[in-house]
Amino acid sequence: MADGAEERGADERTTVVVGFSRPTSESEGAGCLVQIFGEGLGRKVALEPGRAVVGRDGENDVVIPLDSISRRHCAIRTAGDRTEIEDLGSTNGTFVNDHRLAPGARAELRTGDLVQLGAVIFKFLFGNDLEALYHEEIYLSSVVDGLTQIYNRRYFDEHLDREMARAHRHARPLALLLLDVDHFKEINDRHGHLAGDHVLVALAKRIRESVRREDCCARYGGEEIAIASPETSLAQAVVFAEKLRGCVEACDLRFDGASIPVTVSIGVAALTPDMDHPRDLVGAADARLYEAKRGGRNRVCS
Repeated sequence: MADGAEERGADERTTVVVGFSRPTSESEGAGCLVQIFGEGLGRKVALEPGRAVVGRDGENDVVIPLDSISRRHCAIRTAGDRTEIEDLGSTNGTFVNDHRLAPGARAELRTGDLVQLGAVIFKFLFGNDLEALYHEEIYLSSVVDGLTQIYNRRYFDEHLDREMARAHRHARPLALLLLDVDHFKEINDRHGHLAGDHVLVALAKRIRESVRREDCCARYGGEEIAIASPETSLAQAVVFAEKLRGCVEACDLRFDGASIPVTVSIGVAALTPDMDHPRDLVGAADARLYEAKRGGRNRVCS
């Protein structure tokens, strides 16, 4: 189709309201956006050939009726197997894989890319069996936190239960780390909630890059991240926690040009024979985290 819904008459316009979209079968090779974070989790936007304007205004091709979305937020162009996204000077920005596009700048989307518009995040899917990809993404959204892309608490609790049973059965060590971002409310109050989200995404990425394959990390609460570390003694876990704490403190985090100093407090606990339930190990780590907070923050307690 021609470059723009603007060239079509009002009677020819097809408006998709994201809040009421439903899964549909796509033709072979088509692409879609699946919402993985924010109000409207699991919604799908089918991308047809041509240009579609996304925004809060009801006259757009794709309507997202949220305050964090600009009236005309971005435009998506689809031609053959190529899909591009362009920021239209939005207030809260158009991000592709945590990279903010300059107004008027375009980026090609590849399957699996994360697209953040205001306070919502979509995943771009492209392939010959979009219905299967869609349902796989819906499953992932039930175990993975949409913002940070690490596991959610539901999955972590089940995983920790299994790891504790294995550790008890074979008399093997198991450690748990609980991390909490220091003064997170002040970050939100001073820089805005989108900046706070940016901090959590950056922190989760740094942790993913630091843990071993056998470790499991998850967003356990608002600004709290848990790490289950099998075959790890308390002393080894404390060494790792100190490295992680120092790594976070040394990070130069920026959002919209502003530097955001970030530190974390970490509580560390190890499995003992009398711990029968995950809440016992979590409770021990949480008590150590409280000590770290009470002791001045930006520290590790075990």
